[in-house]
Amino acid sequence: MSNEITTHRVQRFFDGITILAQQKMSRLRPIVRNENGISAKQAFFDQIGSTSMQEKTVRHADTPIIEIPHRRRAVTMKSYETADLVGKHDLNTVINDPTSSYGQVMAMAAGRKVDEIITDQFFGTASTGESGTGTAAWPAGSFEVASGSVGLTIAKVLAAKRVLDANENDPSVRRHAVVTAMQVEDLLNTTEIASSDFNTVKALAQGEISSYCGFNFTRYEGLPKTVNDRNCPFFLETSMVLAFGIDVTGQISDRPDKSHDTQIYYSFRAGATRMDETGVIKVLSDES
Repeated sequence: MSNEITTHRVQRFFDGITILAQQKMSRLRPIVRNENGISAKQAFFDQIGSTSMQEKTVRHADTPIIEIPHRRRAVTMKSYETADLVGKHDLNTVINDPTSSYGQVMAMAAGRKVDEIITDQFFGTASTGESGTGTAAWPAGSFEVASGSVGLTIAKVLAAKRVLDANENDPSVRRHAVVTAMQVEDLLNTTEIASSDFNTVKALAQGEISSYCGFNFTRYEGLPKTVNDRNCPFFLETSMVLAFGIDVTGQISDRPDKSHDTQIYYSFRAGATRMDETGVIKVLSDES
C-alpha cells in the first residue's frame, strides 16, 4: 500500500458543542434575602435592637425613658461584566456556531460570581453606621463551632442549632447550611445505616433538597478554607442580604469597530452583606 495513504485518512466531526463540567447557576442566591432595583452607590439597611423594662416601685414616678438601639448595615454596589466575539469569517470555517454556548457559559459565570460575592460576606467585615464608614468584624470564636480536627458531624450540626437558638433567632425564619461534597461524605460516614438520620443524609448526597435538624442543606464547592478547615456557614435566611442594582443581563450586538463581528456580553451590578453576627454560625470542618 502506498505510503501516501495517510492523506486519505478520515476525520469525522460531530454537530453540537459540549459544555464542560461547571456550576451552572447560583446556588446561594435563592437562600439569602434578595433586594432588587438598588439605584445607588451604596444601599443602607436600618435595624432596631432590643430594649428592656424596669420595675415600677413608686406611685406617680417619672416615666423612664430607655433608648432603643438603632443600627445600620451598608452594601457597596459593584459592577461585573464579561464578553467575547464571534467573527463572521470564523463562522465560515467551523461546523458549530458557538454563539448560543457562549451566552450559556457567561450566564453560568455570572451565577458563580454572585455566589462569590455572598460567600465573601459570610465571615467578612460588614460596613455599619450612618454613612457606612463603621465596621463590624466577624466575632471569631463567639459564633463558631470548633473543628476539633474532625469533619462535619451530627454533633456539630446540633451545636450550630444550639447557638442560633440560644441567641433567640426567630424560629420561623428558614435556616440554611452550606457545605461541600466533603461534608456530605462526612455525614454519610458518621451516620449509621440503621439510624433514622441516614435516609435524610442519603437524599442530600443524591442532590435532592434535604433538611436536617432545621437546616436546609446546599452544596457549594466555593467555601473558603483556613489551613485544613472548611468554613461552613449555618445561618438564617434574613441574616444575609444580596442587593442588585442591575440583575444579570445578556446582550448580543453587532460591533462595527470589530469588523462587524458579533459580541456576546453579560453584566450585573450587585453587593452583599451580613446583617447580624448572631444569625450566622461558622462551622469548621477538617478536610486534612
